[in-house]
Amino acid sequence: MKNKPIILVLLLILVSFAPLHKDRIEKPVSVDFYLRNGNKIQWKELTEQKLAKIDLDVNAGRFKLSKAIFKFETGETLTLIGNGHSWTKIQISFKNRTLEVPPATIKKISEINFSSIALLWSDDSTKAVESKSFRIQMKIGKVKSFGNLPLLDLSFENDAFSDAVIWRSTDENSIQWSDF
Repeated sequence: MKNKPIILVLLLILVSFAPLHKDRIEKPVSVDFYLRNGNKIQWKELTEQKLAKIDLDVNAGRFKLSKAIFKFETGETLTLIGNGHSWTKIQISFKNRTLEVPPATIKKISEINFSSIALLWSDDSTKAVESKSFRIQMKIGKVKSFGNLPLLDLSFENDAFSDAVIWRSTDENSIQWSDF
């Protein structure tokens, strides 16, 4: 058992590095909806059920949105601006930093499923916008494929928008990505 100390040291090293890689997913904690008629609706302490109800109301036309501001526990703010027919601006900000999705990409987005909005990143940064790369993820559209809406990833790298990828179900157990 001469190898026991070596194995223990190696195990200790492996265990100590395990928490360094963290996959982070943040869902919004509150949202402010600005309606085209000038009214404002605030939702705090969001749940999947509340967001699903909002999705139904917006997609059914009961709410005519001009802007939606999602706030995350990590401090980021995701702002979606529309004209009643389409989205015209998507930006994420934290303190004095603002990153925007290009208009050509936004133009392709029809309906947004608000209950699916999330920030994703994979490093030690406590905030998505402070990470080397992160994604804004959301389900979009109305047409389902194998029971699922398309999932859009808006990716940012080194403080700039980098690309947009759409994930679609190709059968009940698999998905395929393509450029958006």
